[in-house]
Amino acid sequence: MKKIKCLRWVSNNNMIIDERVMPKIKKNEALLKVESCGICGSDIKIIKFGNKRVQTGQITGHEIAGQFVQVNGSKQFKPGDRVSIGADIPCNNCDNCKEGKGVFCNANLAIGHELEGGFSQYMVLNRHTLDHGPVTKINDLEYDLACMGEPLACCINGFEKVSFRKYDSVLIMGCGPIGLMLAFLAKTRGIEKIYMTDVSDARLKLLKDFEFITQSVNTKKVNLKEWVKTKTHNNGVDLIFTANNSINSHHEALSVLRPQSVVNFFGGLPANSLNVPINTNQLHYQECVLTGSHGSTPNQHSLAVELISKNKTFFKKIVSKTFALNEFKHAFESASNSNNLKVIIKPNE
Repeated sequence: MKKIKCLRWVSNNNMIIDERVMPKIKKNEALLKVESCGICGSDIKIIKFGNKRVQTGQITGHEIAGQFVQVNGSKQFKPGDRVSIGADIPCNNCDNCKEGKGVFCNANLAIGHELEGGFSQYMVLNRHTLDHGPVTKINDLEYDLACMGEPLACCINGFEKVSFRKYDSVLIMGCGPIGLMLAFLAKTRGIEKIYMTDVSDARLKLLKDFEFITQSVNTKKVNLKEWVKTKTHNNGVDLIFTANNSINSHHEALSVLRPQSVVNFFGGLPANSLNVPINTNQLHYQECVLTGSHGSTPNQHSLAVELISKNKTFFKKIVSKTFALNEFKHAFESASNSNNLKVIIKPNE
């Protein structure tokens, strides 16, 4: 029997390359040859700290692109179809799914968490995922770009949560792949002034390739509140995204609120983080709005793939390095290095 390689999470700071028998598909299932699987910040957190949704021995990875090599009974897909795969799988039965709130699905199933992920040469997609999940045909789009459909879909979800007004300026706290995707969406939505912050000079230097960024700064070296005042001539910013996992950015975001500012707490914090104090009088009298976003829907994933297809030049700039599956240690080290943006594992190379 043919053997394939996969990457399994065993315990904190312990991932292994494993061999398993090539999966066999059942009726109404499909076998995907994984060509590219991006490393997400949550994948790095799983390696280090685990996740209550990830069992020992699970194959992680949820930013996936590949080609179907076997399809049994699906009316939507056939062998040879090239696809991008997202993470969150709506059950379509609970009230949240019926109301279009699939990211709050009661079943709470996601590829790379409860379901096997893309750090494997091949993976099986069941009928429900094929029929209702974020599975989008990509035509001739490069796999390394198509696998970014999932994180871009999450960014689209973030913008949809704040889409109730027009913005002239945005402050994005974090210059990693997510921060740059949020900046890209801000540009496409006509936001003229795009400010970005980070705590790494190396990461900030990468912004030179993205000419639409208005200004950027290292928040370890300046007082953000004073910097924003100076750069905006005391006008402040309309919209703020915290695109990182540091609690400091949440404190800083609240410190630069101006009347009618909107904040999206995009990046999740570690489970042991302290609560962030909020002055509700400030929200009341200045009419500020605080919100958050997490995950994405299949429709948002389809929109993400369409946007990537139309803006390949931008997304090519985000890809820093690619690695074979057996180079996963170097891959995760590179993904954790602020000198790099998106790092991708290619399981079949």
